[in-house]
Amino acid sequence: MATKKFSPAQLAAQKLFAERARSGTLKKGKRKATRKANPGLYDNINAKRARIKAGSGERMRKPGQPGRPTAQAFKRSAMTAKRNPASSMMTAYQVICMHPKKHVVGIFKTMPEAKQIATAMANAKGVAYGVKMVKVHKAHFAV
Repeated sequence: MATKKFSPAQLAAQKLFAERARSGTLKKGKRKATRKANPGLYDNINAKRARIKAGSGERMRKPGQPGRPTAQAFKRSAMTAKRNPASSMMTAYQVICMHPKKHVVGIFKTMPEAKQIATAMANAKGVAYGVKMVKVHKAHFAV
């Protein structure tokens, strides 16, 4: 069986395609419009403080006034803060069901707690359960 011979133009086109694919400049169809992310809660607060300092005449809202961020908004903002992700992570333990379709049953702070749950579930359901150490955000355990 003979292999197909490519013309010099086809070889050049293949080479150009490969170079563009590697460099990321290859255009596939129409480009989607890029959307800028909305500013966060603290970005908005700092922008308002800067406007006030510049003499806009605005005032920061008092607690309870309409339009002021709620305590829940501050908690939600703290969960997504990007200051130092390494310090906001902690070790936790996943309990995993080893059924043919593996799935996470729960995440626990301590290994003894996770093992206790895994053995209790294994005894109750007759299916093997495993424990795996993972890194999770501290906000997962915030009360």
